[in-house]
Amino acid sequence: MFISGHLTNDWAAKVGANQATHDLPDENYVYAFPYWDALSGEDIEEYLSFDAGWHANIGETAAVMAIDEGLVDLESTSFDDPDMPMDIENSAALLDHLLIGKGAYYRVSETGVWGDPSDATAELGEDYFDTITHAVAELINTFQDVREDLYQRQRPDRAQEQW
Repeated sequence: MFISGHLTNDWAAKVGANQATHDLPDENYVYAFPYWDALSGEDIEEYLSFDAGWHANIGETAAVMAIDEGLVDLESTSFDDPDMPMDIENSAALLDHLLIGKGAYYRVSETGVWGDPSDATAELGEDYFDTITHAVAELINTFQDVREDLYQRQRPDRAQEQW
């Protein structure tokens, strides 16, 4: 299981999972996804969205505070809400492509923050971690439940594959 918690790490996790699955017995499976793919629409709207922000926002700041409150100085936090084109059906689809590379958030945000972290608390961070943990477990259970129904064929024997 590879679970990413950082936008561009998701790609590496999926490549790693793809490579690992080729070396495993047929009864083993590898899953890779970012934790936010498991969140419900309501949960993602609250913690990680165009309304809540995408980077160093209330959810991410609260998560850090849940780990160690001393790492966050809320009095020094900033708020930024970059203008994104909202006239396309899924403007979130732009994020991966706009935010590739070192310092990408600084390209769209003066401070690197996208959202308002000022109301973050350690308790909210604990709630966020609980929400993430439950959502990820549910998605994994769903993978397990549907896998047998979806995987109807055996993987071809590599020695017999013809390209």
